[in-house]
Amino acid sequence: MINFIRTSFTRMKHSTIIYDPLTKKTLIDNSLIKALEIAEARKSRIKKNKELATAELATAEKQKSFEMSESHECKPFFKNKQ
Repeated sequence: MINFIRTSFTRMKHSTIIYDPLTKKTLIDNSLIKALEIAEARKSRIKKNKELATAELATAEKQKSFEMSESHECKPFFKNKQ
Protein backbone atom coordinates (compact mmCIF):
# COMPACT_ATOMS: atom_id res chain seq x y z
CA MET A 1 0.00 0.00 0.00
CA ILE A 2 2.81 2.44 0.87
CA ASN A 3 4.52 1.63 -2.40
CA PHE A 4 1.28 2.37 -4.27
CA ILE A 5 0.90 5.74 -2.56
CA ARG A 6 4.56 6.57 -3.20
CA THR A 7 4.19 5.82 -6.92
CA SER A 8 0.84 7.59 -7.17
CA PHE A 9 2.47 10.91 -6.31
CA THR A 10 4.38 11.68 -9.48
CA ARG A 11 6.64 14.68 -9.24
CA MET A 12 7.26 16.71 -12.36
CA LYS A 13 10.92 17.24 -13.16
CA HIS A 14 12.47 20.62 -12.20
CA SER A 15 9.33 21.99 -10.61
CA THR A 16 7.53 22.20 -7.33
CA ILE A 17 4.17 21.03 -8.68
CA ILE A 18 2.93 17.66 -7.44
CA TYR A 19 0.03 15.89 -9.14
CA ASP A 20 -2.01 13.34 -7.20
CA PRO A 21 -3.78 11.00 -9.65
CA LEU A 22 -5.95 9.50 -6.90
CA THR A 23 -7.67 12.78 -6.04
CA LYS A 24 -6.88 14.37 -9.43
CA LYS A 25 -5.57 17.50 -7.73
CA THR A 26 -2.44 19.53 -8.23
CA LEU A 27 -0.46 20.47 -5.15
CA ILE A 28 1.74 23.54 -5.43
CA ASP A 29 4.76 24.13 -3.20
CA ASN A 30 4.81 27.31 -1.08
CA SER A 31 7.93 28.62 -2.84
CA LEU A 32 6.17 28.42 -6.20
CA ILE A 33 3.10 30.14 -4.78
CA LYS A 34 5.32 32.98 -3.50
CA ALA A 35 7.04 33.23 -6.90
CA LEU A 36 3.66 33.41 -8.63
CA GLU A 37 2.50 36.14 -6.23
CA ILE A 38 5.68 38.15 -6.90
CA ALA A 39 5.24 37.75 -10.66
CA GLU A 40 1.60 38.82 -10.44
CA ALA A 41 2.51 41.88 -8.37
CA ARG A 42 5.24 42.80 -10.87
CA LYS A 43 2.82 42.39 -13.77
CA SER A 44 0.21 44.61 -12.12
CA ARG A 45 2.86 47.21 -11.24
CA ILE A 46 4.08 47.29 -14.86
CA LYS A 47 0.49 47.63 -16.09
CA LYS A 48 -0.18 50.47 -13.63
CA ASN A 49 3.02 52.30 -14.66
CA LYS A 50 2.07 51.89 -18.32
CA GLU A 51 -1.40 53.33 -17.67
CA LEU A 52 0.11 56.28 -15.78
CA ALA A 53 2.59 56.95 -18.59
CA THR A 54 -0.22 56.84 -21.15
CA ALA A 55 -2.33 59.23 -19.05
CA GLU A 56 0.61 61.62 -18.63
CA LEU A 57 1.29 61.52 -22.37
CA ALA A 58 -2.37 62.25 -23.12
CA THR A 59 -2.33 65.14 -20.63
CA ALA A 60 0.86 66.53 -22.17
CA GLU A 61 -0.61 66.29 -25.68
CA LYS A 62 -3.81 67.99 -24.49
CA GLN A 63 -1.80 70.79 -22.84
CA LYS A 64 0.32 71.18 -25.96
CA SER A 65 -2.75 71.43 -28.20
CA PHE A 66 -4.29 73.96 -25.80
CA GLU A 67 -1.14 76.08 -25.89
CA MET A 68 -1.07 75.92 -29.68
CA SER A 69 -4.71 76.99 -29.98
CA GLU A 70 -4.10 79.76 -27.47
CA SER A 71 -1.10 81.06 -29.39
CA HIS A 72 -3.09 81.17 -32.65
CA GLU A 73 -5.82 83.27 -31.08
CA CYS A 74 -3.45 85.84 -29.58
CA LYS A 75 -2.49 88.93 -31.49
CA PRO A 76 1.11 90.07 -31.24
CA PHE A 77 1.87 93.32 -29.45
CA PHE A 78 4.12 95.77 -31.28
CA LYS A 79 5.70 98.58 -29.35
CA ASN A 80 5.77 101.87 -31.25
CA LYS A 81 9.30 103.07 -31.79
CA GLN A 82 9.72 106.86 -31.78
